[in-house]
Amino acid sequence: MNKTIIIFGATGLIGSYLLRDLKQKNYNVVAVNRSDKDSDYYRKHNIPFFIVDITKPEDFEQLPNYDNAVVVFMAGYLPAGMSGYEPHKYFEVNTLGALNMLEYCRRAGIKQVIYPQSHSDVAGHWGTGIISPYATPKLNYNNDHTVYVISKLAAQELIKHYHCKYGLSYCVFRCPNIYAWHPDEYYYLDGKRKVIAYRRLIRQAMSSEDIEIWGNCRVPRDIVYIKDFIQMITLAIDKEIDSAIYNVSTGVSTTLEEQIKTIIDVFSPTDKPSKIIYRPDIEILEMNQQYSIENAVQELGYKPKYFCREMFEDMKAEMLKSQDENNETHSI
Repeated sequence: MNKTIIIFGATGLIGSYLLRDLKQKNYNVVAVNRSDKDSDYYRKHNIPFFIVDITKPEDFEQLPNYDNAVVVFMAGYLPAGMSGYEPHKYFEVNTLGALNMLEYCRRAGIKQVIYPQSHSDVAGHWGTGIISPYATPKLNYNNDHTVYVISKLAAQELIKHYHCKYGLSYCVFRCPNIYAWHPDEYYYLDGKRKVIAYRRLIRQAMSSEDIEIWGNCRVPRDIVYIKDFIQMITLAIDKEIDSAIYNVSTGVSTTLEEQIKTIIDVFSPTDKPSKIIYRPDIEILEMNQQYSIENAVQELGYKPKYFCREMFEDMKAEMLKSQDENNETHSI
């Protein structure tokens, strides 16, 4: 491959999956992070890496100019990683950081930027039917994601500006919650640390515990596995799209009931599966999210591979692989 793929946020969940996938496919990859985490891995696999604080324009000066390069900008500050609430950080990192990245792209002659957007930018459309990738942003102005989404939309508008003024190509990917196996099963909700919902369900299924389903168990929503998202990014790199917004989805909605039944089937002991306890009397926020992937199929040639069962089976395989690697490390 002649292209060089520069991944900002390469130590993050999506960035690390993407870097390893592209490296296995013999792309030229460059890792950019704000710390030296994973530096031993980069050295072992001959991956160039740079430590850059994206809020500091001067840090970008160390980055070389690469011919035929693409930037995948996964760096940013998310509500899921914020202990407490410091909204100014969203603009310092997500908006100004994106501007600094775009200035680097302009100076270095970068061909294309790939950027993840939060699907909360269309929260006001949830429950209204299938949502187009080009739906007009419609925010929920009353939750912990509001300022975050505004900062991300501002960055997206900057990307469009650099496309119009400087010819920088871009692909924006609207991402719902991306499912993936990772040793860290925690996130932050309203600034408080909690176990990720599907990881708690997996833990319960593995222990044969009863699992309660609250509210309407048949509300449809999109769930996406990280490896399908990685496929979309790789296709966007190869296709050299001029400008587009894509929904990250399988195009198939899954109910909470279907998810939990599949989790029990995949993770519970066969001789003692978890039992489902239905609790429609407990009201919860219904997040009815369904996204169109028509343009991703037509323009990228995207073919989802990981639907509900395939996703959880692969997640289990990744979990067992991770445990084996840890056991091997501790035995040395």
